[in-house]
Amino acid sequence: MLENNLIQHSSSPWCSSLQLVAKPDRSKRITVDYRLLNNVTVKDAYPLPHTDCLLSKLGGAKYFSKLVLHSGYYQIMMNPEHQKYTAFGCEFGLFEYRVMPMGLTNACATFQRIMNGVLKRCIVYLDDIIIYSPTLNDHVLHVLEVIDILKINLLKEKLKKCELLKLK
Repeated sequence: MLENNLIQHSSSPWCSSLQLVAKPDRSKRITVDYRLLNNVTVKDAYPLPHTDCLLSKLGGAKYFSKLVLHSGYYQIMMNPEHQKYTAFGCEFGLFEYRVMPMGLTNACATFQRIMNGVLKRCIVYLDDIIIYSPTLNDHVLHVLEVIDILKINLLKEKLKKCELLKLK
């Protein structure tokens, strides 16, 4: 994470602890326990979209594609003034995130707000993007448009999770 510039050395007065969490494939993910920080954080009330509202947009569509962002939160840079609050300690020292880590109480709201601002003519639920169109020609153009928007905004897809040109 240090080599990939996701974290940096820190001298923050804040320090959250590390945890190992089991993933569905039984491998382990290192996470930071931000419960104490979250308890004193002013909550962002920006909503996640309701599934019913999202599904109602699909009427009339025949072609579908799904794009998934690669480590979506890690593609969002933290405000440098707020990085100190993400500090965590381990045997190698004290570090803080340069990018938005999972576990912050406002991470979902922040990520959804950013994605809604970037993408307009598709369904966005956090790092999942559904592109839908009535015709094949429209769909190809729409997919290319979304990919261009992601590229302009320096957002990268996780190709092995993407599904293109699916019929209803």
